[in-house]
Amino acid sequence: PIWTTTHLPLNPDHLPWRGRWPGADTAIPQAREEAGRLLAPQVIYQVVPVKERTPAGSLLEGGLLLHSLDLLAALGPAGHLALAVYTIGPALEARSRACSERGEITESFLLDALGTVALDGLDRALRRHLGEELAPRGLCLGEPLSPGQLDWPLQDQPALFAFLQPERIGVRLNEQGMMVPL
Repeated sequence: PIWTTTHLPLNPDHLPWRGRWPGADTAIPQAREEAGRLLAPQVIYQVVPVKERTPAGSLLEGGLLLHSLDLLAALGPAGHLALAVYTIGPALEARSRACSERGEITESFLLDALGTVALDGLDRALRRHLGEELAPRGLCLGEPLSPGQLDWPLQDQPALFAFLQPERIGVRLNEQGMMVPL
């Protein structure tokens, strides 16, 4: 086959909606309202003392070994780690997936994007809460780090899940090691 690329100017006046996204005035507010009804935020966390710094990583009280030298370096003089799993629940993800399967791509996209925004908001709320809880104990928060970032292997995730037991808030690992709901 012969492949050719060319620049084709796109004039919004020639599009069927005359430069406006059809339904934009209602689609976004409707998606926000629906997403709000589907959110079920939950958090499980534990602040755990670091028992020992080993050549393999951080050994926490309770026997959990986190295999990350980057995490160990980020700890600096800190003597504790805050371990957390949080979720907005499965309903929004399921609704977004159902919209996608029905070909409602815009609705699916908007719901997925709003889910991401909600997770970010939940992360911020958790960090605020932890900061307020830790300050009286003379502790403060560092930067967050997750398995799969830097040198922290995803293989530590099952051990973290066994330690925190996030199944209590409806989060589990699937066969591929992915969190469900995402």
